[in-house]
Amino acid sequence: MLMRRATLLALGGYDETLSYEDFDFWVRASRDWRFQYQDAVTTRKRRHPRSMSAQVTRAHDPYLASTLRVCEKALALCRTPAELRALARRVRYELGHALRRRQWAAARQALRLLMNIIGWVVGLRGQA
Repeated sequence: MLMRRATLLALGGYDETLSYEDFDFWVRASRDWRFQYQDAVTTRKRRHPRSMSAQVTRAHDPYLASTLRVCEKALALCRTPAELRALARRVRYELGHALRRRQWAAARQALRLLMNIIGWVVGLRGQA
């Protein structure tokens, strides 16, 4: 990902309390900036058993908690019912991930967040 320094500064930088920061950065940046897709291979991926991406397949995924925290932060940024539905899809995916990995605390957190999102969607329908 390439960005201007001004973008990083405007967003207050990365949230260093997370296990990984790029997902949070992309969610926050999407509020005010557009992304461009480059349909070209510009890097090579190297697989390593101790890499961050390899950790996701383990029973104790250390990044799931950070992902759910980003989703919680994203709820405050949602502006439309379509955004809420997209967030709900992501949280359902993470809930399934937590259940498959038997991460019960993360599953409870995801379920609470999903119920909160559903409450927002129902509330918006009531205002229409």
